[in-house]
Amino acid sequence: MKKNGLKIAAVIIAAISALALSSCSSGTASPVATPAGSAPAGSPAAKTGLKLAATFPVLDQYLQKVADAMQKEAAATGNTINIQSAQGNTTDGDASLQLSQVKAFIAQGVDGVMIIPVDSSTTGAMDSVLQQAGTQFVYVNRMPKDLASGVSYVGSDEKLGATTMAQYLVKQMENKGNVAIMEGDPASQAALDRTSAATAVFQQAGIKILDTQNGMFMANNAFPIAQNWITAYHACTPSSTLTAISSNNDDMATGIVSALKKAGCKPGDVLVSGSDATAQGQDLIKQGWLVGSMFQDATGQGAGGVDALINQISGGAAKNVDVPYELVTTDNVASFAGK
Repeated sequence: MKKNGLKIAAVIIAAISALALSSCSSGTASPVATPAGSAPAGSPAAKTGLKLAATFPVLDQYLQKVADAMQKEAAATGNTINIQSAQGNTTDGDASLQLSQVKAFIAQGVDGVMIIPVDSSTTGAMDSVLQQAGTQFVYVNRMPKDLASGVSYVGSDEKLGATTMAQYLVKQMENKGNVAIMEGDPASQAALDRTSAATAVFQQAGIKILDTQNGMFMANNAFPIAQNWITAYHACTPSSTLTAISSNNDDMATGIVSALKKAGCKPGDVLVSGSDATAQGQDLIKQGWLVGSMFQDATGQGAGGVDALINQISGGAAKNVDVPYELVTTDNVASFAGK
């Protein structure tokens, strides 16, 4: 009886030991909850008390929302930020002024810099001075033509967004007619990508492109161009050859609509599409002047830029963060109010 009791005790002890070993084994571990605001497991702890900076080409309606999101996220993560515009006396930013701002940030001893480039093709000079200073930096909203190694980019897929918008515009055109394209600043890769993607859609659909003009992303620049189109193509008359206008952004679409209104046109006489789904753009969709726009999440880009920069400063790896576009039309525009 005593012998059998010893055997039973040994079995129990072995079972307990096996259970303890299994809980400490190198197999799949149970997930560990991460407190809100802390770095994910395996990531470096996010630093606080950092001096951050950002340089923008301009602070128009959309980019101001990006700047506001950066300001809010910096404060929420226990850091400070200095935001500057490189517009100067130009319509869409001064590249030399932006480089000077970056040099000033370095002299001020900032820990990291966020850049929305004036010219996507000439970012190498900024990259060079920042790398020589050992200052971390990321790009936001506008992808550089040549993104430096070890540098994050936070933004949206411009070509995909423009393709989606152009396809919707073609559908509203019932797959026929002619279109004019209002392009943004050609120094911006976003403008080049939006224009090339829209052009490809129109060509594939057999839509004739009457003209492509550069409105520099600004309503005031787009207005006279649209007036010339209205006159040249007899828009809003029985002999009109202008079916639609594809605009690279909502600011220029606002200028286009102003020109249409001044010419006595009515909503729908010329179909207009935009991009960014700004507050003005959303209002024009509700009024029937815009058939649609692409919501580009300014808050997601601004906050994402701050988080990516803090991650790099804290020792994390660079990463590309995609902030998806969303198509906005009369059917769903109400759901984007205030975004």
